[in-house]
Amino acid sequence: MQGKSCFIDPDGFRTLVHIKKSEYPLNHRDGVMLTGSCFTEHIGKNLADNKFTVNLNPFGIVYHPAAIGIQLQRLLNGEEYTRGELVFRDGLWHSFDHHGSFSDPDRQVCLNNLNHHLKEAAAFIRNAGHLILTFGSARAYHLRASDKLVSNCHKFPDSDFAIRFYEPDEILDILLPALSELRRINPRIRFVWSVSPVRYLKEGTPGNQLSKASLIRAVAGLMNMYPDSYYFPAYEIFMDDLRDYRFYDTDLIHPGPAGIAYVWKRFCEGCILQESIELMGKIEPITRAAGHRPMGGSAESLRNFRAAQLEKISALQKEHPWLDLSRESELFSREIR
Repeated sequence: MQGKSCFIDPDGFRTLVHIKKSEYPLNHRDGVMLTGSCFTEHIGKNLADNKFTVNLNPFGIVYHPAAIGIQLQRLLNGEEYTRGELVFRDGLWHSFDHHGSFSDPDRQVCLNNLNHHLKEAAAFIRNAGHLILTFGSARAYHLRASDKLVSNCHKFPDSDFAIRFYEPDEILDILLPALSELRRINPRIRFVWSVSPVRYLKEGTPGNQLSKASLIRAVAGLMNMYPDSYYFPAYEIFMDDLRDYRFYDTDLIHPGPAGIAYVWKRFCEGCILQESIELMGKIEPITRAAGHRPMGGSAESLRNFRAAQLEKISALQKEHPWLDLSRESELFSREIR
């Protein structure tokens, strides 16, 4: 897989993970769908902030690649959810295919939300240029009553579920039919694989390593099936390069801000077209200015500052008519008014 080779930095005493440039890098003109673990959220948010067209985790955060395969198949089938598929617990209606962020006290509101995101994602993926999948764990939870693989347990009793470890071939058996169908519908879509650097220590340290090994072997099989796809080594970067807890959050498990920023930088190196990286350099000052709330200065200076941002937006959109900076444009226009 690309990105697996490492070398020692003689000056910094680090093991640097080599990032090979993708033959099919992301660009601003193509839609990007991302699905998978919470690490996917960080990459997806950065892409969206840099004005890529993004559909992020249409079922919410999901950790198991087989669950991702089931979700993709549902998107391609366009099969809407029904009231009978929802379950009730702790005052909320839930879907076992979705993250808790989709749950709601009102059953119909929950159902409408699920199907709205389903339709939106089903239309998006048929024209997307890239699908980024991040796998978190090879251990899956199955409902004992039906053997259904769930994406989220929603705090139902542990006794309701059986935990099953998936070998690489079992992962591929579920994931490959959905990917094959997707390629038939959208032949130009390219796949980007990644393994989450988040350690699932509920499995124990050896169990976590065994789980990651199964995921990496599954990705190797996917790379053989789709040689035009790309592997981004997020897991290897954290294990081999960022071997310091300053790159983790306070729980010492999830990546922290410094680690996320570093991996995003490496992601740009390997996965994003150079022209888009240059465009991001022009977009970032505008979006940063839109998020800035001046604490002082005269009314005239603030008006001039906002007018200057509108001029930058106008110039960028003349050069790139498809670029959507409408939110920032409206914000600066409203503040001037």
